[in-house]
Amino acid sequence: MQTAKLLRLSCAILLLLLNTACVMKSYSLLEPIKPHIPYITTATVDSLTPKFVWSKSDEPGVTYDFAIFNVTYPHRSFSSPPPPYPQTGQPIYYRTALLTNEHIVEVALNPDTYYAWTVRTRVDNRVSPWSTVTIIAGGPTSSTSRTGYYFPFKTP
Repeated sequence: MQTAKLLRLSCAILLLLLNTACVMKSYSLLEPIKPHIPYITTATVDSLTPKFVWSKSDEPGVTYDFAIFNVTYPHRSFSSPPPPYPQTGQPIYYRTALLTNEHIVEVALNPDTYYAWTVRTRVDNRVSPWSTVTIIAGGPTSSTSRTGYYFPFKTP
């Protein structure tokens, strides 16, 4: 919560100083590295079995859980690309006890399909919340924020 407030304040200050649009993002827990999450669009992966990489946890004995979810885009006009903050559906791929901060999907995903992915940590019996992104976009007259979304991507 505090991070979202700080991002909104930072964006407001930039708007006042520059009188221009501003888009900021922050991550809870672990940051996605590959695919890179663009500011206001959805990342497109290069394969139906893509490689995902996220920031590494420094906790000793950590393992990772990795999940991919179906997504929906309510109120979407199909003549335009979807916004970067979908509603998450059911998990379609899930792996636990990963020892490194990367994973290659072992089962081919559907082509030309939108998904969202996330990761969390485990240390002994402690399980973290799933990692999410907060996106704050604003212009000279208005702003919007989206919090708690998994990382969207599209297959080729």
